[in-house]
Amino acid sequence: NLLRAQETLQGKVMEHVNGADQLLPGAYIYWTDSSAEALTDNQGQFTIAYKQGKKAKLIAVFIGYLNDTIEVKNNNSPIVIHMHNNIRLKDVEIKSKRDATVISTIQPKNIEIITEKELLKAACCNLSESFETNPTIDVNYTDAVTGAKEIQMLGLSGVYTQLLTEAIPSMRGLGSIFGLNYIPGPWMESIQISKGAGSVTNGHEAITGQINVEYKKPEDMKEKMFINLFGDNDGRVELNTINNIRISDKWKYMLMIHGNYNNTRMDNNNDGFLDMPLEKQMNIYNRFRYHSGGKLEGQAGVKVIAEDRIGGQLTFDPAKDSGRDGIYGVSIKTRRVEAYTKTGLVYPEKPYKSMGLQMLGIFHQQQSYFGAKSYDAEQRSFYANYAYVSMISSTIHKFRVGADLKLDHIKETYQAQDYLRTQTIPGIYAEYTFDNGKRWGLIAGSRLDYFQDYGWYYSPRLHIKYNFSPDLIARVSGGSGFRSPNIFADNIGVMANSKTLIILEKPGTEKAWNGGVNFTARFHFLNREATFSGDYYYTWFETQYLTDQFSVSDAVLFYNLHGNSMAQSIQATLTYEPIEKLFIKLAGKQDEVQTDYLFYPKAARPLFPKSKALFNVSYETEKEKWRFDATVQWFGPKPLPATSGTLNSGEFPIQHSPDYFIYNAQVTKVFKNLEIYIGGENLAGFNQKDPIMNPQHPFSSTFNASSIWGPISGSKIYGGLRLKIF
Repeated sequence: NLLRAQETLQGKVMEHVNGADQLLPGAYIYWTDSSAEALTDNQGQFTIAYKQGKKAKLIAVFIGYLNDTIEVKNNNSPIVIHMHNNIRLKDVEIKSKRDATVISTIQPKNIEIITEKELLKAACCNLSESFETNPTIDVNYTDAVTGAKEIQMLGLSGVYTQLLTEAIPSMRGLGSIFGLNYIPGPWMESIQISKGAGSVTNGHEAITGQINVEYKKPEDMKEKMFINLFGDNDGRVELNTINNIRISDKWKYMLMIHGNYNNTRMDNNNDGFLDMPLEKQMNIYNRFRYHSGGKLEGQAGVKVIAEDRIGGQLTFDPAKDSGRDGIYGVSIKTRRVEAYTKTGLVYPEKPYKSMGLQMLGIFHQQQSYFGAKSYDAEQRSFYANYAYVSMISSTIHKFRVGADLKLDHIKETYQAQDYLRTQTIPGIYAEYTFDNGKRWGLIAGSRLDYFQDYGWYYSPRLHIKYNFSPDLIARVSGGSGFRSPNIFADNIGVMANSKTLIILEKPGTEKAWNGGVNFTARFHFLNREATFSGDYYYTWFETQYLTDQFSVSDAVLFYNLHGNSMAQSIQATLTYEPIEKLFIKLAGKQDEVQTDYLFYPKAARPLFPKSKALFNVSYETEKEKWRFDATVQWFGPKPLPATSGTLNSGEFPIQHSPDYFIYNAQVTKVFKNLEIYIGGENLAGFNQKDPIMNPQHPFSSTFNASSIWGPISGSKIYGGLRLKIF
């Protein structure tokens, strides 16, 4: 322990806000005369390499704060750094720059952070539209009538990626159907994408990765009110307001309100169906923050969502038509309530130590029909997670232990037949972190969960990093995850066709392993900054519940995997600033998915591209008075589901869609407290010519609106404003 103390310096960083000191996570710490660097953790503490006898300057940096430089004479005891914001020095101008997308060169996990700056490059009306400039995540429509979207990560469906909101797994079960639309873009502060096996602290469901959304927070928001108004040429109108109310020094309150409305009936391809569903959504989020000034901290929030969607034939009116006889219609009514609390104890005299309890309750109800198919669903869920964080002898060795509980009652009713899933899943976990501020870093975790119908499941996960230098890092990760599939909620798109849904087997628990490597480098080319990141991930399933659209042309089969299933993904991303304030991002991705279906072994997952490329360029004028952004995406061919016959060991080949390009652009004018933006999506107007098969006979055996491989509408022009009121 004495040797470790001589090799490292420990400390914490505090911020001075409203007359009180608070811990500051995410501050960047480095020496003036060495390559050693560190970031403060969630408790504001750090450990950095220290050479005995050293007498040098340590610098703390955090955007929006005055850099703090201190002279360190020894490391006999932890140091405390105080940082201040809103400080102006006479005749001195302080400039700082943060990348729109940050790829960590410190964390053992492969984490990519999409900042608010990146989110502002597009309209970003909700989470599903937040990845237009990101090569890692693909977002696709599930069908041509509901407007539902699903994400893809590492070549697999988004159900294998754990979606978190502020470290709470909220979008589980029925929330996965339209959950991407339930998180408005203007509410988001940042998005953290973690590739590969996720942390054990958030549950057992992260297989291909985790997406964590951080909302704007009352303690960080300086303005009293934020207003975002949006509209497009398709008739969609949105209004977002964020009201920041300070109750007292200890209590802060934020009210977020979102509403969107689209009642414009459009049929640009003249197939007799609405190009996009009519939609009404009201989303209200109340959140509270409590800070005692001592050890106790707390948060609480309640979110209420009401949404109505209408799709189908152009003349469909749910007030007059049933949607089942004569005129094909889709009606989806969703009501959802989320309530959560976070309570934590911190120890100012021991910044490495803390404990906390998270709790979440969800009620979700959906009433819907898709032509002649009826589907109703209801979910009641409870989640609790207790965690304790401390160290072993020094902050080089940290650990986190905890226990969580998931209670799920999900009832899906399809064609008057009930499919009930009731589960009580208790779990315990432990995670160890090693970080001596030098080259090596490690996070090792294990979970043990009990599924009442299937017994005990063990999930080990490991992340290792090695810094060849502060700007050159290699990572290796591996681990397993589990999830309980929902037959219809996971596959809402198959409702929009005439195929018979045949459940050959009841679903079991899905189990998969994921392993990957990552290489990230920061360097200078022609004296300008650049970053390269390349990675490879491989996922293989021990058990999986399959949705088979290949084996039979007139039916969708549901059954458990009897064979092999795997996915591999390779991606490379290069960012570069050739001249000041001009940023370029170039990325390419190759995914390969092979699954042994009933009559077609080693088939690729339908309707997802094997290849994708992205080019993004953005430019800011001096003092950011203007911002210009443009993105080009190329999507390779996608395998299509069977359309005729029965496959029998490859009796006839699978057809593929053509490749295509998508062009997006946006211009933003920035005033003192106001931003006005105008942009366009799919500017070349490319769209799938016949997104619906046999639309003239929607109740026939050949009707199909779920084989969506490309855009289902043409160009979209939009505009809006963002207003800050102080």
